[in-house]
Amino acid sequence: MRATKNYFFITADMEAGATTGIKGHNGKDLILDKTMGSAKYTYATQHGVIDSVPGRVDKNFRYDIDLKPGEKVYFHHFVVRDKNKYEIEGRTLFASNYFNLWCVIRDGKIVMLEDMLLFEKILEPEENMFMGDFQVKSRRDFIPNMGRVTHVSKQVSEAGINPGDVILHVKDADYDINIEGNKYFKTQINSIICVQKNGGLEPQSDQLLVVPVKQTEIRLNLLLVKTQRESQLKGVVLKVGSDVKNVKVGDEIIYFNGLNSEVNYDGEEYSVIKEEYIVGVLEDHLTPAQA
Repeated sequence: MRATKNYFFITADMEAGATTGIKGHNGKDLILDKTMGSAKYTYATQHGVIDSVPGRVDKNFRYDIDLKPGEKVYFHHFVVRDKNKYEIEGRTLFASNYFNLWCVIRDGKIVMLEDMLLFEKILEPEENMFMGDFQVKSRRDFIPNMGRVTHVSKQVSEAGINPGDVILHVKDADYDINIEGNKYFKTQINSIICVQKNGGLEPQSDQLLVVPVKQTEIRLNLLLVKTQRESQLKGVVLKVGSDVKNVKVGDEIIYFNGLNSEVNYDGEEYSVIKEEYIVGVLEDHLTPAQA
C-alpha cells in the first residue's frame, strides 16, 4: 500500500524492547522501549523500516533526503501505536506523517532530516568539596538547556550549526532517543536560542542577545542588586543576528521577557529574544537616522 501524500508506511516491531507486566490506568498493557530508560510514553518503539513512500511530500517540507523502501528510520515515539496500524495482506504496517520522521540510517551513519539535529548533554564542571579534613567530589549534573551537537541535517548546517558546536535551547526541547545503541537528545533548529562560538554566545539570525539592566540601590553602605523579573524589562543589546534590522549593538531597549528567553552562561544572566518582543528603543540611545 502507498499513500498519495505525506504518509510513509513502516514495518516495526510494536513490542521491540517492551517491558512486561505493566498496565496503564485504563488497564491496558503499556508498551515501553527499555532502551529509552523512561516510562512516560505509552508507545515507545522508535525505529522501523520503510515499506512504501508517498506519491509526493508537501511543499511545506524541504524533503532534501529522498527516502526509499527498505531503509531504516527513527521517528516520534507515538508513530507505532494502534491509531496508526493497518493490517494489509497479512502484514502489519504503521503510517507516519513525514514530519514525525527524524533520521535515516545510511551506510551505518545517521542522516538527519529537515531541520532536525542531535546533541549530547554536557556535565557541570567538576568541583572538589571538603567535609572536615576529607576531600570529596560533588555530584555532577547536566547543565540545563545546553548540549554539544553530534549530528545535523543539511538545513541546520546551512544555518551555521555544525557537529561540535555547543547550543543553548529552550526549556523542555531535549527529547531523548536511543539511535543505533547510543543515547542522544533530539531537537529542531527553531528550539535553539543561541550557539557558543569564539568564547561567547551567538544569537540565531532573527534573535538578539541582551544584557538585562539591573536596578541597584545603596543601603547602609551595602550594595544591593535587584535584577528585574517582571514581564517587561530593560536591557542593552549585546549582539544581533543577521536578520535583525531595527536595533543595533549598544541600544538600550524595553522588551517583553518571552517564554524561555532567559539563559545563564558562565555565571552571567542574558536574555535571547526576537526583534518582535522589543517594545521600544530608548531615545537617548538612538542615532539621528533611527530617530
